[in-house]
Amino acid sequence: MIKQMKRVIFALTFIFPLTIRAEIPNELIYNLKATIVKVRSVNQAGGKSLGTGVVVAENKVATNCHVIADAIGIDIHAMGEGYQPVGLQADWRHDVCILDFQFLPLKPAVLGDSENLRYEEPIFSIGFPGGAPKPLTTFGSVKALYPFEGSNVIRISTSFQMGASGSPLFNERGEVIALSTFKSPGRLNAFYYNVPIKWVKEAMNLPQTDLNQKHQHAFWEAQLDKKPYWMQIVIPLQNEDWHSVERIVKEWILVNPKDQEARFYIYRDWE
Repeated sequence: MIKQMKRVIFALTFIFPLTIRAEIPNELIYNLKATIVKVRSVNQAGGKSLGTGVVVAENKVATNCHVIADAIGIDIHAMGEGYQPVGLQADWRHDVCILDFQFLPLKPAVLGDSENLRYEEPIFSIGFPGGAPKPLTTFGSVKALYPFEGSNVIRISTSFQMGASGSPLFNERGEVIALSTFKSPGRLNAFYYNVPIKWVKEAMNLPQTDLNQKHQHAFWEAQLDKKPYWMQIVIPLQNEDWHSVERIVKEWILVNPKDQEARFYIYRDWE
């Protein structure tokens, strides 16, 4: 019975439902694509990086810092035109960077609220996964909300791949609520995480710095034992390492007994 219970936990945690397209008007999606840009950078060794950005205010584009880390050249492309930033506002800890421009002729998206989301709330994202020539739209739902450093990191049901880092996550009203940022290990059973728009809004108030900055590690790039518990637990769950799951859950509950994500894993006996 206990072994079956463990299997149920594993299944509930990793098997996502089929993605059902939310009833988002095509006109809304079309208009939002005009706020999306492809972000490209090159480093001193000639290596290239590709990501996505979203216009969040006049002359400001938000993306992930890891997209432009160690860059000696950065530009964005939208509607067949290219633009080069003149400054940077960087929150490396949360992997949120704001590229500053002069005379950027792109209309900003509307920024929403990442603090009052609901589980299973429909969402959609627009970006350049795999370096797609045109922005692609994916649909899904909110699967988990992880309280972290004054906001919520958002896990969603849909996957994303290289090139989609920095893609805006929208609610049904077309408001930006997060940026697609990182994933857990694994392919079929990976978790996909988005950093909240609250951190983007805060980064927009940071001092402007030089564009050429060396990579600084984000919280999700820390050593395993330094990562949040909701990240530490993924690999043991994938490997069905129940003793490690039990240890992590006990520590998690001890640190934050009211965390609803931690309490999801509470089953009376892990032996």
